[in-house]
Amino acid sequence: MKIIDAFWEKKNLGVDAIEIECSVDDREDALETGLNKIAVPYSVLKIPAGSYNLLCVGQKCGYSVIEVSIRLIGAVNYAKLPSIYHRFVPHLKVETATNEIRERVLDEIGAGKIFSTDRIALDPVFSRRIAGKRYYNWCCDAMDKGASLDIAYYKNVPVAFNINSQPDDKQICVGLMGGVFSEALDKGLGFLVLYTELESCKRLGGQFVISTVSSNNLPVLRLHMQYGFDIKEMQYVLIKHQNNV
Repeated sequence: MKIIDAFWEKKNLGVDAIEIECSVDDREDALETGLNKIAVPYSVLKIPAGSYNLLCVGQKCGYSVIEVSIRLIGAVNYAKLPSIYHRFVPHLKVETATNEIRERVLDEIGAGKIFSTDRIALDPVFSRRIAGKRYYNWCCDAMDKGASLDIAYYKNVPVAFNINSQPDDKQICVGLMGGVFSEALDKGLGFLVLYTELESCKRLGGQFVISTVSSNNLPVLRLHMQYGFDIKEMQYVLIKHQNNV
């Protein structure tokens, strides 16, 4: 079990936060003791899927399940655009974002227009606006550290984006975040987020893409399955707010 001071969330969420990461080998009594010592306004508990005994301990200590975090992996040479979308290919291109487009992406993220299914946006204590601020800060930090922002154009109009990084192994690209611009949300072009991620990884010379999807976002999870991604691991994600600290 790891107890992590999530100090970065103070800027994002306005409260002190702790993250607790469990392993399948953790003992129930040790987890209960550790959780009962947590005394911050907001804490997040992550438990390997299938560890029902630890899940019960978390719930006993006042934590509530808000999502299952699903980690997927796709081989660039195997993961393919589903055939239903092939008709779009002649009109598509993926390019590295210009400074102007980068600012547009960050503005939309920061305004809370794009993401609505993550644990911050769904949490009634927070909001989509706060989720947008959190993702804005996260994206700025990632790009300052070298993550690439790529844009998908359909008929020369920017419609989707993806942020990729290669933190360690250059064969592996990690999809940090992707989305569709607000004016394209109802155009049936959501498949371009993953298309952009794969094209970006190819450009960077990577062989595998790793993505993380929330169980609250079934359309995106299905899309990964259509592209040929495999599930690598899953975690229960639980949260707790303490108003008396």
